[in-house]
Amino acid sequence: MRETTTGKLVRQRRKPTRLVPVSRFAVSGHKPTANFEAARAFSSPFFDLYPTDRTLADAEASCVSYFADSMVFEKSSFGPMALKRRPSRRFEADRETVTVWLMQSGSHSGIAGETPFHSRPGEVHLLDSGCALEVVAARRQIATLHLPHAVVGYDPRRHPPHLCLPVGTAAARVLSITLQEVFAVLPD
Repeated sequence: MRETTTGKLVRQRRKPTRLVPVSRFAVSGHKPTANFEAARAFSSPFFDLYPTDRTLADAEASCVSYFADSMVFEKSSFGPMALKRRPSRRFEADRETVTVWLMQSGSHSGIAGETPFHSRPGEVHLLDSGCALEVVAARRQIATLHLPHAVVGYDPRRHPPHLCLPVGTAAARVLSITLQEVFAVLPD
């Protein structure tokens, strides 16, 4: 609200940030090996994917990403698999981002840098995108937000490569509600 020269209060409307789809990927309905190989090819600039014992029984995957200012929002669903990310595989700009994961269903365990972690539904995880990452995952759905380090004041020299906000904590509830509201208005 702002006051005009006539003394009346008027509501200012900000133009909404336009969300631009930057990538869309979905694979299903094929033989599991073909589904997995398509997911592997799609992810190859960022991760090395490996099958697990359960991958070939459930290899469907989908991901849609939206760019807004300096942030990227992603909705994804993946079958069981293992993945590794080496910092050298990341694009330079991605090395200076924090990834916020809201685990909506499923689970995964891994190591971010040298820090082991386990994710379960409702938890919010913050990860330094510039560190090495290894994950073994069950089928899962994740809402993801990528933010530049500067936006959240993250300094990899001072902050851990991974932080978990457990289910039920105030911080996890606030981030979870906020992310869910943003993702609810994203087109599919």
